[in-house]
Amino acid sequence: LDVPDLVRSLRSLMWRHVGIERTGNELATARRTLQFWSRHQARGEFRERNGWELQNQLTVASLVAAGAELRTASVGTHTRSDSSGPLDLHHHTCLRNAAADARDEVVPPGAVPPRAGPLP
Repeated sequence: LDVPDLVRSLRSLMWRHVGIERTGNELATARRTLQFWSRHQARGEFRERNGWELQNQLTVASLVAAGAELRTASVGTHTRSDSSGPLDLHHHTCLRNAAADARDEVVPPGAVPPRAGPLP
């Protein structure tokens, strides 16, 4: 497993498909690629720090891509070019690590979002 090469590929994938301007198709491609890489690198045996860092980077990248795929409205400078849906300011996305599964929750104004935990 060439860890430095995979780190460079990860940066490139995130910039191209999960970057400032993105579409649902690009985000889906990124998630599939990240799932493949995560399965592939899981077979490696890490003895050095950079391998463990890569594993963490893949986990975070998967969660970012999952959250971005759920949110169809443009947020800040991040633009969904395939959607012009309105932004719901009382909308929270809860993610869990297991397989970058995600769900959306609507929280009433002034309410505290629920604590992150396992999904049902």
